[in-house]
Amino acid sequence: EILGRDCIVRLAAMAMEVTRTVENFVHHPVANAGEHVVSSVNFIWMSALPELPVPWPRSQECPRNAFSRPSADDLVLAVSHAWRYQAHPDPNGNKAALIVELARQATAEHQPKGSTATFFDFLSLSQRPFQGGQEDRSEEDLRRFASALAAMP
Repeated sequence: EILGRDCIVRLAAMAMEVTRTVENFVHHPVANAGEHVVSSVNFIWMSALPELPVPWPRSQECPRNAFSRPSADDLVLAVSHAWRYQAHPDPNGNKAALIVELARQATAEHQPKGSTATFFDFLSLSQRPFQGGQEDRSEEDLRRFASALAAMP
């Protein structure tokens, strides 16, 4: 089983309508958590996931247009799972299609007014090299990574 006991994917959906929150609320509550979150974490659009090469690249190697700041009308999914390997969560690409399918199902169930964005650690935070020839994280990547970790409970 691709996602067994030791590799569970939990999709936590946080859908919020503007009418149920503060008027003129422009960004998603996750993005409004603070500038350290917005400047440190990349939320990747669900529509970009199937377009990524498998195995998925590190965050810093994803196309910049795959990321955006979620709006109040967007659905934000957090993917939580065990990593069987230290350097890459899915080096053989076994989980990618299943994660995309689960994100599609969550989108269909919650029917956001906007788009669906995901927080997926490997794609949302800068990562160490996992293949030969990859550069290490830059000083800016390290700063953003530390800031993101500090923002997480």
